[in-house]
Amino acid sequence: MREILTDKKSTPAEYALPRWEGSLLPLALEWHTSGRNSASKCRVLLENGTSMVLYEAEIRRFSIREGCRLEGEAYTELMQALCKRTRGKALSLLKQKDWTEQEMRAKLWQYAGVEAVAEDAISYLYHWHYLNDESYISRYLFQNRERKSARRIAWELEQKGLPREQIQRVMDQDGQDGQEEAAARMLYEKYCRTRGGEDAALQQKAAAYLRRQGFSWEVVSAVIRAKDRGAGEEILPS
Repeated sequence: MREILTDKKSTPAEYALPRWEGSLLPLALEWHTSGRNSASKCRVLLENGTSMVLYEAEIRRFSIREGCRLEGEAYTELMQALCKRTRGKALSLLKQKDWTEQEMRAKLWQYAGVEAVAEDAISYLYHWHYLNDESYISRYLFQNRERKSARRIAWELEQKGLPREQIQRVMDQDGQDGQEEAAARMLYEKYCRTRGGEDAALQQKAAAYLRRQGFSWEVVSAVIRAKDRGAGEEILPS
């Protein structure tokens, strides 16, 4: 996983915590504890129908109470604290695995409960190049190209919320199409090897397996032809 730098001195002035202005009126506090040693969290329901997720220490620090409006400097400090914590959460998530922008946004919105706070963290990650969908696609291709077809990989990436046009553009740049036959050949050989042979019936099953993995008929045919070239016979599934 990529190294995540968190040195506060490296943060540029334009990515200092935003200056929040306004107020909030808590209508209800819903407490949740995830485990014995976990800090208690509270979902604060607000007058505008939205909510935010705060820790018990933040509730105490800013004297959050039902029906008591928070405004002025106290409001600014609370929102900045939430922004800072959410940015830290985003960096922590990136240490665990790669994320698409859509996945990260959904996770941070769930974590903070405030859309604008989640967007602030997304902008922060983009500034430091920790979040980049095209880089994500390239890494996903590299990690999966030897065991999945381009079609299967593209489908999986679309399920992660990535645009089809962007996926295809990165695939074209990375030359994914040229990897198809090599990947299919490896899967074909592995399929036959694990089943102890390569007779005509097994060959047809292996070809059908490749088709289910998303490899095109042309690629599967090329693999079968290459395997049968020595025997002078081409066996293709019906």
